[in-house]
Amino acid sequence: MAIDPVVMLIYELRGAQQSLAAARAAPITDGALDGCIADLETRIQDLRDQLLYTAPTGPVGAAELIQVAANMLETGYGPYADQLRRIASRLSVGRRIPSDILWLRQMADAVTDGLCGPQGEAEKLLQLALKDATAPLVVFRAVDPPPRAVNDLDWDNGRPLL
Repeated sequence: MAIDPVVMLIYELRGAQQSLAAARAAPITDGALDGCIADLETRIQDLRDQLLYTAPTGPVGAAELIQVAANMLETGYGPYADQLRRIASRLSVGRRIPSDILWLRQMADAVTDGLCGPQGEAEKLLQLALKDATAPLVVFRAVDPPPRAVNDLDWDNGRPLL
């Protein structure tokens, strides 16, 4: 099974952000890291742009998008961000609760209408996450074949029919 492309992008994004934080915290003051910092900032922006157009292929990817959208909300909308994080944690373990889906739809509409400020990126991420979170699930169940009856035997050859 292939890894969700959103999960891979998030992994790369977090690695680039950690590298940028380490480069900024370096004690070198002669400007030797300026080119490296500029490259990392460009890489982070490119990854964020890719994330806006990458659809998740599973609930883990949708949960990551919701988590990123929660982090994008302004600090005044902390309760909404906390609820988004709770939904993301449930989705990441595969729990799809109907009330969470309804809440996500309402939140995506509220972000679109400007309730939480100018959050165009958060709205796109929530819409992408909703597409996957609301996708129908197909469950395959393994079933043993029914036992053969005595009359299913091939009495001419003395062995059962296959």
